[in-house]
Amino acid sequence: MHGQPAMFLIDTGASMHVLASWFVAAAKIDSKSSAGTARGSTGSETSLRVVKQLDGKFENGARLQLAETIVVEFPPIFAELEIAGLLSPQLLARTGQAAVLDFRVPSLNFEEFETAIDRVGAQSLPDARVCIDKESEFKNRSYAIPITALGAKALVIVDSGATGTFIAAETQIARALESQALEGNRTQGVGGAVDENRHVPGVELLRGRVPVAVDLVIGKSPGPSCGPDGLLGMDALHQCLLVLGDEVWNDVLTMISAPHRANDRRWSS
Repeated sequence: MHGQPAMFLIDTGASMHVLASWFVAAAKIDSKSSAGTARGSTGSETSLRVVKQLDGKFENGARLQLAETIVVEFPPIFAELEIAGLLSPQLLARTGQAAVLDFRVPSLNFEEFETAIDRVGAQSLPDARVCIDKESEFKNRSYAIPITALGAKALVIVDSGATGTFIAAETQIARALESQALEGNRTQGVGGAVDENRHVPGVELLRGRVPVAVDLVIGKSPGPSCGPDGLLGMDALHQCLLVLGDEVWNDVLTMISAPHRANDRRWSS
């Protein structure tokens, strides 16, 4: 982009495309101030700027066109690792299409929703919820699903940008695990705010129809959102395939967990 090599995180928890301020400065990309704010995974808010009509190319030559992106301050590690920002895969798909994100390969494809369902044999999650902030000035979309642990339920954002799974201290799941919680976790999100958290190793969560064991982080609520109880991170998603539809579909998200097919290695636009 602008002659500057870029590496992005594919982040289902990002309801919008996001550029890191260090990359915008390095690539000399023009941005304009915005009256809005962005809320990170820790619940903190930060001011932001906006970039319109940004073009680039993936390594395979496929064109990357971003109609709008927001620009925010990220933790210093983004600049240290030269991560340019976050791409929201669900917003890269055209209207009526699904983003098919297979973490087992990994691969990202875009195709008609029903075609994707038929191809992968995925079953819908009837309680999945599409999240759209209609008061935002920006196009946005994310997804929330219910999870269960020790018989207690919570509604969490599907967040491939989070390395671990996080649950708010106010939830039934967190209260059920309170006696097992250990000190010593720290979380840093958009804006650089750092929160001290607790964690419980080896918690079995049921997400979709398949259980998974995670080191569950317990901390401050991420604030009002479609998934108010926390985040389902890559420790719970790494063996999953997601079919992410848009707001016109009733079945907005499907998830399966099964051994990957060796010949199913694709990245396309």
